[in-house]
Amino acid sequence: MSRYVRHAGRVATWGATAILLAGSWAAAQDKAPSSYEGWVGQRQATVANPDVIAYYDFQGGQGPVLANSAKGAEKLDGSIKGATWVEGRWPGKKALKFNGTSDYVEIPSTPCLFPFDAAKGGAGELTIEVWLKASSEQESGVVDKSSGGNGPEGPYMVWISPHRLGGLLGDGQSYALAVEGEDLPTGKWTHVALTVDGVSVKLYRDGALVAQGARSVAPMDNGKPVLIGWMGGGKFFFNGAIDEVALYRKALSGETIKSHALNFAVAVPPPPDVPIALTAPNGGEQWAVGSRQVVRWTGGNAGAEKIEHSPDSGKSWTAIGTAPSRDGRFLWTVPDPVSKECKVRISDAHQSVESKATFSTLPSQAAAGYKWINVTMNGPFAPRDGCGALVFQNKMWLLGGWNPRDKAHFPRICVNEVWSSQDGLNWTLVKPNTFIDATFNGAADWAGRHTAGNVVFKDKMWIVGADAIQNRYESDVWNSSDGKSWTRLTDKAPWGPRVLHYTLVFRDKIWVIGGQTCPQFAPAEEHFYRDIWNTSDGVKWEKVEPKEPYWPQRGMIGGYVVFNDRIWILGGGTYDTPQRPKRLMYSDVWSSADGVNWQCHTAEAPWMPREYHDVAVFDGKMWVLEGWNNSNRNDVWYSSDGANWYELPNTPWAPRHAASVMTYDNALWMILGNNMEPDVWKLVRTPEAAK
Repeated sequence: MSRYVRHAGRVATWGATAILLAGSWAAAQDKAPSSYEGWVGQRQATVANPDVIAYYDFQGGQGPVLANSAKGAEKLDGSIKGATWVEGRWPGKKALKFNGTSDYVEIPSTPCLFPFDAAKGGAGELTIEVWLKASSEQESGVVDKSSGGNGPEGPYMVWISPHRLGGLLGDGQSYALAVEGEDLPTGKWTHVALTVDGVSVKLYRDGALVAQGARSVAPMDNGKPVLIGWMGGGKFFFNGAIDEVALYRKALSGETIKSHALNFAVAVPPPPDVPIALTAPNGGEQWAVGSRQVVRWTGGNAGAEKIEHSPDSGKSWTAIGTAPSRDGRFLWTVPDPVSKECKVRISDAHQSVESKATFSTLPSQAAAGYKWINVTMNGPFAPRDGCGALVFQNKMWLLGGWNPRDKAHFPRICVNEVWSSQDGLNWTLVKPNTFIDATFNGAADWAGRHTAGNVVFKDKMWIVGADAIQNRYESDVWNSSDGKSWTRLTDKAPWGPRVLHYTLVFRDKIWVIGGQTCPQFAPAEEHFYRDIWNTSDGVKWEKVEPKEPYWPQRGMIGGYVVFNDRIWILGGGTYDTPQRPKRLMYSDVWSSADGVNWQCHTAEAPWMPREYHDVAVFDGKMWVLEGWNNSNRNDVWYSSDGANWYELPNTPWAPRHAASVMTYDNALWMILGNNMEPDVWKLVRTPEAAK
């Protein structure tokens, strides 16, 4: 919003419509019939109202479409971009949760979304109503006709920013404005309405008029879509939940807006108390000062849980935060002092539960002096993801990759070309792509692929299996001493068919861990693997039998980590399939010294569960970088022991997944990925900081 004052606000959302699950509201209707009946009646009236441009009751509850429920209006369904379905204002009410960094809903531009043009059926007026629950005060769009964060360029907008709630009307050069200066609380459902009539712009919160301004501009249609949860322009994403939005082609009266706010603020009685059970920390943990840790619990009442820390076995307590009822999760930065007598306590209005035993805090393991350096934004290779990354013969190597949009460089979606570099800036095409058409000879050269197993073993580069993009499973094994000429050792390893497996070198063997089939891409029985195989020659494979407990089925981990003479599994997940359409993602950390006996270092690391991320060892630490969890990520985390994790802030490169990551020349390299840019970055640590 570069051309107008930083606006602020916490916006609550407008609720007017939902079809409740039959059983969830039985008791609530008896105790609050007028509120519930008012809501049902207003929903029906909104659906049928000819002045309603679009009405989103958020009751789909699944899938990528936000349906418009207004009768007789244009379809105007919205496309959900990353936001996830959650429970709304009461049990049975649906909502979308927006992550504050990339989630939004897009409604395609049509003339009816600009109701100020009489020639196109507009009446020159507008009302926007929305129910929202903001999770933070960050500057963000709630409902915006894609201003790109620049107020005058949006014909209309409702937004929030620190300490203020606002609405405006723009003509491309200037704007008419209504801003509330009151500091609105987060974590509370609020009804917000913006009205525009012939003379004024008015802003309402929970049915009360809180700000107004003169309609000093004639709005201009920018021809852009309406965005829910974003202003456009690369930032200003909403952090919180929204469960109803309505747009009218007339300015509703203050009394009507008040009645809507009252009808929809349904007074659902709080559910009965559920005993709190604190699951972490619960005794014996060793958490380093400054590390990010997850406090976990189950149960609680309808209020907010209070979370406290004691460094002296319960003699004194310090509040460390609150979390909404039954969230069951609080991300905590461990404070000083170092102590062996720590406890955590979770409390609500009726109960309080402490850790069963004390845990320890250790001296900080944080490291300073890291910085990212952009080597180039224009590497000579075409953008791609899933490209193999190896360090061999004092060079960095890139193998294969995928880009279905670039038919010139990727005629069959994937390629089998090989690049190398000694400095990350100057690259040599060692092996051109030969995977071009049906004349390709798969016995003489490896088929184009991405997300393959790639390792260096016995002075050669190895490719172990691949994807199923070509309507078949590549269960082959290849190696090369120069990147140009490749030898196939087997075309059918005994662990196939599978894709997305985790591949590494450990104790003079190549290991294949986990993975799955993808019947939607290539015929096979649907299977998610939890097995382990290894080989000393690429031809003869032995199955390793791990002992319980060990990690759940998974794959989708790029790179690999062998650290302190142990195999490490950091997060990962499963790809969606016809029988399991929902992906699973993990943030747990496991390690093993033999592949048989496994130790879980944390069931939930502080980094978000993810897949298609990359892992590496650099500067005596394990690293987790980027990945996918409903959107691309660019966060970076490191740990010296798998239990204590620190985030490296201010990552400058674009969010991505399936990147090419490697450790080379005293740096950690980030190259390519699903951002689809030919960029090259490296992370270095200053010599002074490393001492």
